[in-house]
Amino acid sequence: VKAKHSLNTSRVKTETARTGFRGTLGNKGGVTVRMQFYDSTICFVCSHLAAQRDNVHGRNFDYHSILGKTAFSGEYETEWEFRGLSQQKYFNESFNNQSTPTYGILDHDIVFWMGDLNYRIAVFVPTEEVFKKLGTKQGLEYLRECDQLTIERKKTYDGAFYEFKEGITDFYPTYKYEINRDEYDRRRAPAWCDRILWRTQDDENDEVQLLRYNSSHILMSDHHPISAVFRTKIREINREKHIETFKSVNAELIKFENGEQKYHPQIVISSLIVNLGNVQFMKLQSVQISVKNNGHVLSYIRFVHKLGETSPFPSWLKVEPAFALLKPGNSIDITFKSFININTAQSLAAGRSALEEIVILRLEDGLDYFLQVQGNYCKSVFGTKLSSLLDRKDNLRQNNLPNIPIEIWRIIDGIIKKGGLNPEIANELFLTPGNERDIAVAIECLDSGEPFEDTCSPQSLIQVLQTFLQALPVPVVPLQSILIAEKESNCGTIREWPHKFISSLPPINHDLFLYLMSFFREIFQAQLSHVLNNANVSQRLQEQARAIAIA
Repeated sequence: VKAKHSLNTSRVKTETARTGFRGTLGNKGGVTVRMQFYDSTICFVCSHLAAQRDNVHGRNFDYHSILGKTAFSGEYETEWEFRGLSQQKYFNESFNNQSTPTYGILDHDIVFWMGDLNYRIAVFVPTEEVFKKLGTKQGLEYLRECDQLTIERKKTYDGAFYEFKEGITDFYPTYKYEINRDEYDRRRAPAWCDRILWRTQDDENDEVQLLRYNSSHILMSDHHPISAVFRTKIREINREKHIETFKSVNAELIKFENGEQKYHPQIVISSLIVNLGNVQFMKLQSVQISVKNNGHVLSYIRFVHKLGETSPFPSWLKVEPAFALLKPGNSIDITFKSFININTAQSLAAGRSALEEIVILRLEDGLDYFLQVQGNYCKSVFGTKLSSLLDRKDNLRQNNLPNIPIEIWRIIDGIIKKGGLNPEIANELFLTPGNERDIAVAIECLDSGEPFEDTCSPQSLIQVLQTFLQALPVPVVPLQSILIAEKESNCGTIREWPHKFISSLPPINHDLFLYLMSFFREIFQAQLSHVLNNANVSQRLQEQARAIAIA
C-alpha cells in the first residue's frame, strides 16, 4: 500500500487453511489477507490446490474447504452504511448485537484469488494432442475450452469458482517446464496451473477492470509466473454527509417512537403466494417477488425461522437475499430457488414431504408476513423405491430379461451403443466428467420415456447411472448383506462366502446386482482389451441377462 493511502488502510487480518492430507498438512491449502481500504473490504487469497491431472474433484474440494475454514472475527461489516457511526439509542440493534461475529472470504466487497490452482487440460485430451494444439491459434483456443477450471467455473452446484471472473489466458500454459530451460517437460501435458481470478459483490458496476494478464519467462522453476494489473473502484464515504444523514434519520425515528403513525415501517409485497410451477429432479427452478418500502422510514426485512426450527427455509428452498434494508420508496426483488436433490427426491417419492412451505418475512418494528411457497413436483424415477419401479407394467420381465428397472437397462444400453465399451472410451469412462447439460437432459428423458439425444456421451450416461443408484432409498446392496459379506470373508473360504453373500440379497436386489456386475465386468475387460466389438459385447450382455432371468 502506498504511503498516501496507508492511513486509510485498516482492519488487516490474516488466516490460513490447510487442505493437505485430509486437512492436516500445509503442503496444500490457502493463505488469506483481508483489509478495509477506505470504505471497501478487499480480500486476497493465495492457494495451492490438489495435484494430479485427473483429480478435479480434489481441487474443487480444496477450494470449498478453504472457503469453509477461513473466517475472520471482529466488527460486523455486512452493511457498510453503519460503519464508523456512534452507538446511539436508535442504532439498528440487529447489526450490533453479535458479540463475536464472523465473516468469510465471499463476504468482502472485492476478492482476488491467485496461486497454483493446479487445474489442467481435461484428461480426454491426450498428452501428445495437447502438444500438437500448442502450435496453432485454433489449437490454443481449443485447449482453453478444455481447461478444467474453465469447465468447473460454468457449473452451478458441484464445480468451483462459480462466481469468479478471469481474463483470457492469452499466453502459453505455465506448466510444466524443464528447470532452467524454456521448454516443456514432454512427460506431462502442459497446463495453465497458475491463475488469477476476482469476484465482486456488485457485478453490474464493473468495480474491477482487468488491464493486463500475462506470464513471465523466468526459468528457475517448472512453472512460469503470471501477473495481472487491475483498476478497481473503491468506496469512500463522505463523513460529514454521512453523519448528517444519520442524525436526520435518528430524528425521524424519535418521532416514530413518539407514536406518529406515518413513521411506522410499511412494506408492500407483490404476492403472498409464491408458485414455483412444475419442479423437476435436479433442475433449478426460480421465481421472483418484489418488496417495496412504501412508508416514510427505513424498513429492515428478514426471513425468520418458525418456532422449533433452526432455518427459515426447508432444504429444497433457497431465498436470496434473506434480509434487506430498504429506504423509503425503494424496492427489492427476492428470488425463491428450488432444487430437488437426492434426499428430497426420496422423501417426496415416499410421500413424507411435499413442495409446500410457509416462510415468515419479518418487518422489524412491524408485522410478520406469511408467504405460501408451493410447487408441483413432477414425479420422477429418481428416489423411488426399487420395488415400486419393478411393480410397473413396463419392467423387463415381459422380454425374458432380469427383473430390473427399465431405466437401468436404457442407461446401460445407451452407454454400449454410444461406444462406451470401446477400449479408449472405457479407459476414460469414470475419469472424464460428463456434460452438465447432457446429464440434465438424460435425466429428463428417463422420466419422460423419450430417447437419449444423439450428442449425449457415454461419460454423461455413466454419471446418470451413478445418480440413479445413489437415489435408491435402499441401496442395491443393503447393509445386512454388507455385514454378512464382512463376516463371511473373515471366517469363510473364498469359495463359500461369495455364494452366501449373493444368497443374502433380497430377491428384488439379486437380479439388479448381477446385471450391474456383468456390465462392470465388460467395462473392465474393455479397459484391458486392445480390440473389442461393441455389437458382440451387447449381445453377450443380453445372453448373460437371460441366463440370470432363467436361473
